[in-house]
Amino acid sequence: MTRYMVVVERGSTSWGAHVPDLPGCVAVGETRQEVLRLIREAVELHIAGLKEDGLPVPAPSSEGEIVEVGAAQLRHAANRCENPKGHGGDCGGRG
Repeated sequence: MTRYMVVVERGSTSWGAHVPDLPGCVAVGETRQEVLRLIREAVELHIAGLKEDGLPVPAPSSEGEIVEVGAAQLRHAANRCENPKGHGGDCGGRG
């Protein structure tokens, strides 16, 4: 069995998921459980489509980690994003 990393994100009205190693392989659902079910189906269909088209199936190569930060670091990051001048404007893509 092949295992691909899936990124799951909660939006304001729905959940989204994508597979970094399979560009274009995405899913959206109303719940986390639904989006996980849909992304599994999407991965299977995506791989089947690549094979049907005679294209290579990318091997899984992405990895993920969860990094814990303290409240002080979160406040610093929030302040930097609110006032990015002089901080390189690095707000995790938000500024």
